[in-house]
Amino acid sequence: MIFIVVFATLTGGAVRMMLPLSASIPLNDGGLFHEMIVNLLENGFILPLHTTYNAGQIPFAYPPLGFYLAAAISSLFNLSVFDVLRIVPAFISALCIPAFYLLASEALKSKAQIAVAVVIFAFIPRVFAWQIMGGGITRATGFLFALLAMREFYRMYAKRDYSRLGWAILFPTLGVYTHPEAAVHIAVSALVLYLLMDRSRNGFVTSAWIAVGTVIFTAPWWATVISRHGAATLLAPITAVQQDSIGIFSRIFMLIGFQFTYELFLNIAAILGLLGAAVALKRGEHHLVAWLACIFLVEPRGGTLYVMIPHALLAAMAVEGLILPGLRSSSAQGSGGGNWAENLLGDRASKIVLGYIFIYGIMSAFMASSTIANKFTLTSLDMEALQWVKNNTTVESRFLLVTHEAPLRDSTSEWFPTLTERRSQATVFGYEWIDDGKFSARIDAYNALQKCASRDETCLTDWSRQTGIEFDYVYIRKFAENTYLNPALIFSLETSGKYDLVFDSEGAAVFKAR
Repeated sequence: MIFIVVFATLTGGAVRMMLPLSASIPLNDGGLFHEMIVNLLENGFILPLHTTYNAGQIPFAYPPLGFYLAAAISSLFNLSVFDVLRIVPAFISALCIPAFYLLASEALKSKAQIAVAVVIFAFIPRVFAWQIMGGGITRATGFLFALLAMREFYRMYAKRDYSRLGWAILFPTLGVYTHPEAAVHIAVSALVLYLLMDRSRNGFVTSAWIAVGTVIFTAPWWATVISRHGAATLLAPITAVQQDSIGIFSRIFMLIGFQFTYELFLNIAAILGLLGAAVALKRGEHHLVAWLACIFLVEPRGGTLYVMIPHALLAAMAVEGLILPGLRSSSAQGSGGGNWAENLLGDRASKIVLGYIFIYGIMSAFMASSTIANKFTLTSLDMEALQWVKNNTTVESRFLLVTHEAPLRDSTSEWFPTLTERRSQATVFGYEWIDDGKFSARIDAYNALQKCASRDETCLTDWSRQTGIEFDYVYIRKFAENTYLNPALIFSLETSGKYDLVFDSEGAAVFKAR
């Protein structure tokens, strides 16, 4: 079993690390976190009141443990924060594989199921896709602590082992300190597993101690934020998340569709998870199915990541309890004897199917990470344009960015304030922590600005008048997701007589308003 875990960790880690190591910049996002880590370093590891990101007064209210980790690594190993965000998230994501093994060892009943679950978990794209990005410094770390916390919950509620109270308080505490979604799904998992597997008085008392302990040990952070900015600041992201979420009925339809895995080819892992749900229900192990459903229905935006935990467990149950027995029943080479490994690889058909799943998993995982690197990450053309902006405009300059992207998945918009030290007027990152009730309006303003790409210069004038936002420059990206575009707005600004073209390259055009 140790060999399987080491092998899955090394191969899964290689898939995660390959592109971040070869890249020159962090994959996709991380600009906001980069600025916050730099603020933390400049403030002597004391939480600043605000972050300087995008020249705004954004409260430094985000759970800070990931920032402290990145700042410590940067200081100890003399690495730039840029390189820390490029490499460390993928490494932490690889550590989630052995952490999942510890959980699977408590949740599954046979070594064969555990081995299959670990291998499947290692290569499901959804598990690591958002963790190997620059912003994964908090997402991957929070997920790691969530896995360790859930393992403790299984020991308590399934085996009525309440002796590890300290660990059961430590890991939820670290999760709360690291990522808001980790905190939500740790709490949801504890509640679901207690209600479906324990429901005893001892379990209730132990759970209460865990909740109280977590609240007490996280108080240095949340009490500081409340004293500085008010309790509403901690609640503001809940409202913001609703702007990027879906309704309950849509969630139910998506849950039935069972498409969580982000596989770019065949949805093999998704199908295995669905079959595993049927196996679990037949065996009376309803808690895994209920756990998966509750995670997604409570918080679908980040829930697709945490769904992968019960999903991988269910997929392993399908392979070991349904797929392989079906192959053996029609195979003249079925064995059925020996240890768990021999039973798992008992005949030629089983070896072929498991080998195919493994090879497919590597291909699917690599293609998912390649997609992130090629479509959603800044390119050398972007870096050239951003460097020009930094070198040739004043610090007070205000920019409108037309990037053809979505408001919360726009690497140019997020990295622009960090790399240029200039203000992007429509960037929404970080503003979810400002309790002014305007996050939805910021999303709408961003989307309206992107529509100007296919219109003329009057679109910008109307946008500025309607939003009340002024600007000095217009930055237009010429491609999106590796596809070259020819935005009509560029021609309109060139011929309007109201703007000067001050920078032009294959990647972007920058206009200055007269």
